[in-house]
Amino acid sequence: MLSTMNQMDGSAPLDTGTRVSSKVHLPLGLSVFLMTGLTVLGGSPAQYGIPVLAVSTAYYLYKRAPATYVSYVWWLWFLISFMRRVSDYRGGYSESAPMLAAPYLATLVCAPTLFQSAATWKKRASLPFILGLACATYGLLVGMLALPKKFVLVSSLGWFSPLIFGFFILVKMSDDPNREDYIVSLRKTFFWGTFIMGVYGVVQYFIAPAWDVLWMTEAQMGSIGSPEPLQLRVFSTMNGPGALAFTLLAGLILLIGQRGILPLLVSGTGYASLLLSSVRAAWVAFVLAVILLAIKERRYAGKLVIAAVVLCACLGVGMLLEPVRELVQTRILTFTDLQNDTSAQERQDGYKQMMNYAAEEPLGTGLGTLDANFNGKTSLGTRDSGIWEILLSLGWVAGSIFFVALGLLIWSSWSLPLPRTPTTVAAGAIVIALLSQLPLGSIMLGSSGCLIWMFGAIAMAAANANSPLSEVALGK
Repeated sequence: MLSTMNQMDGSAPLDTGTRVSSKVHLPLGLSVFLMTGLTVLGGSPAQYGIPVLAVSTAYYLYKRAPATYVSYVWWLWFLISFMRRVSDYRGGYSESAPMLAAPYLATLVCAPTLFQSAATWKKRASLPFILGLACATYGLLVGMLALPKKFVLVSSLGWFSPLIFGFFILVKMSDDPNREDYIVSLRKTFFWGTFIMGVYGVVQYFIAPAWDVLWMTEAQMGSIGSPEPLQLRVFSTMNGPGALAFTLLAGLILLIGQRGILPLLVSGTGYASLLLSSVRAAWVAFVLAVILLAIKERRYAGKLVIAAVVLCACLGVGMLLEPVRELVQTRILTFTDLQNDTSAQERQDGYKQMMNYAAEEPLGTGLGTLDANFNGKTSLGTRDSGIWEILLSLGWVAGSIFFVALGLLIWSSWSLPLPRTPTTVAAGAIVIALLSQLPLGSIMLGSSGCLIWMFGAIAMAAANANSPLSEVALGK
């Protein structure tokens, strides 16, 4: 499979990656088999057994085949919410759903890297991670003093997992002699991940499978439409339209650099689900990423034209269907009619309300403060603004330092005079595009946070690397 993927994106086979993969086929296959069985069984065995299996497998891969570990973590992010919904359908709805912690815990398996990489800590590319981890640790300590422990611990998973995972990638891309395997593994993972999420998203829109309907009904997810065919906003295998759309953004940007008929087909399914998710912020972020690619890499010009043609073809086919045409037209019209955009008005009101709360707590109240103290108190949802989540959780001083960390991540990913390859340019574009949506959501947490810090690490790893990555491995 790996050699097939390499040929598809125009690169040569990497024997090292193939040898590493052969060592983990049996335990990885056994883990997948058992998790599939638990998902079908449902109930408590799935809710508690899957996280245990996920963490055990992740730790084994982290020690034996770290490139495969990175891929495994992303497959958990892609599929765990779908597995939860099938499990609930088979064994009864579970509001707490502890199995959703599986990707967070698997991501944190690489935490020992923090204490084993003294050389990387001394290099300039690590500064955003130093600042980010210091601020998150401050928020954790304050939260333990000021908030119920449950909110603090749950929120800590979302804050720390992206930072730790990103630092792990930075270490591997800087010092590992087989670091090209990580790029190959990620490209392969996001290729097939985009395809599966794209196809299932289209199926979900037209069929509305029973497990998805059950979840929308029990979780009262009215904000993503009605639980029936042609009436919902697509969330595919992930936990919501936003998580899906931003993950597809990353996959689609990586696909722009690949050649062949199959990448075009995968792109088509990805664009279709991105449109059907109806996430305007992700649409804007994708356009921004494409513009950045065009500015930074003129060699992408022809491929960007092809991507535009595929996107227009998907849009054209969709517009032939009345429900799709109405959905897309309605969302696009809101860009020019903000006065009648209820969501935009509520967001503006919420920002004004949050200003008063932030002034009263200049030191912040810790990680988890929005869920513990602000749920339902303003017109903003608890995940509707990354800016206010940072300021209210960390306070004005630590929050400002965290913003500096994000700014350094952008600058290091894009503006440092480093050797650039198509993949590192795409990674920098993804980082900027995602962080541009910080005012509209807590993009720095969870799966989207892992995208930001991972691709940021890839983009600026050239500052740390002893030798540059080859264009062959990066799929030039």
